[in-house]
Formats: sequence, structure tokens, C-alpha cells
Amino acid sequence: MTIGYLFSSRDKDINVSKIYDRSKRSFLNLFETFPIFVMMILMSMIKNIDNYELGLYWIVLRFVYIPIYIAGLDYIRTIVWMFSFGILVLMGLKFL
Repeated sequence: MTIGYLFSSRDKDINVSKIYDRSKRSFLNLFETFPIFVMMILMSMIKNIDNYELGLYWIVLRFVYIPIYIAGLDYIRTIVWMFSFGILVLMGLKFL
């Protein structure tokens, strides 16, 4: 990004790196499950259900997911995502 681009009307798209694209996609991927996570935590607080540890594991896995996604480690990324999604399922099962 140059000074000229910052002062332009931004008619042309800026060329970004592959790492930037991956980091943006990993951030957007978070929004697939984050609303579910927030809902589970809020419902846990209202219903007085202990989901603290599972919530902490989910947050840690999502933080681990970001550099793995950026590094392009496809299979490891999928495994980490599956574990984080499984934690959401376990959080939901505590309500039954």
C-alpha cells in the first residue's frame, strides 16, 4: 500500500499477499461458530451450568487455529476445527 493509494479514490483493488488472504479468511471463519459460542456461554450463565472449561478449550483451539490456517496446514487445520466444533456440541449436551 502506498501513499498514492491512500489518497486515491480506491478505484483499483490493492494487491495483497497470500498470508493476508489466509489471515482474513481465518478471521471470517471464526464468525461461523462464534455466535453459537456466545449463546452457549450466556445460556450457561443464565441456567447456572458449568461450561467454563469447555469454553476455555474452545477459545484456545480457535487461537491455535489461526496460525495453522495462515501456515496452510490443511489437515491439521481441519482437525483443530473439528475439535473446536465438538466442544460446542459438548457444551450443548450439558443443557440436556
